[in-house]
Amino acid sequence: MSKTVLKFKLNKPQNFRESNWPIDYGKCEESPNVEEKLWFVTLNRYFWEKIADDGWNKPFPFDHHTFLVEEKYVAPLYFNQFRTDASKWLEVAKKVFIGQWCERFEILWKDVPVYYQPELDIKYGYSHRQSSKFPERELWYVALHNGSTFVVDKLCTEVEFMKRMGNDIQKWMSICWCHLRDEVDWDDLKTGTLAGGYVRDREFALDSPFIPKSVEDIEMTISNYEKKKG
Repeated sequence: MSKTVLKFKLNKPQNFRESNWPIDYGKCEESPNVEEKLWFVTLNRYFWEKIADDGWNKPFPFDHHTFLVEEKYVAPLYFNQFRTDASKWLEVAKKVFIGQWCERFEILWKDVPVYYQPELDIKYGYSHRQSSKFPERELWYVALHNGSTFVVDKLCTEVEFMKRMGNDIQKWMSICWCHLRDEVDWDDLKTGTLAGGYVRDREFALDSPFIPKSVEDIEMTISNYEKKKG
């Protein structure tokens, strides 16, 4: 299930970016952060793009920053005081992550696991793109070595299900939310890097005409496909 990400719109915006983009934040739900009662606050680097264009001289890297802080700091008083100044958030943060942050697992996206099923020669993992319309349906990707990658419901990445599906492109296509053909570099798709990870570092359209209406429809679709194929 997709985690709830809250948005805070700053009072009296001081520039174009503060006027147009809120700050993302939310309650941590993964161990050990949940036991420490921490909240995350993410500053996207687009807040500083104009500054970077004119020459970067800030005392922190020009990159996305996520700060894990005590609950008292996710209040309007501190948001409007610290704003998009990473130096101020650094002073109160218990932990800091520099790079693209994955709210679901509360780690950097480059460290989100890419799993490998050697018997099928399939790589799979949690998808960067999730459904805002159906947040209860967690989406994962399945990358075949032939170049096709499919975004599917999480249950489709269970090993026995993947064995049933094999490398049948049409079969995967019949239950996918998105079919990517050349966007994913299979060889570079691995934990610890975003080099091959179109499905790990950006948003893209969930535009398949075959999106299952419910997880229950998946079994019916696959069974019908198998009957027709014989």
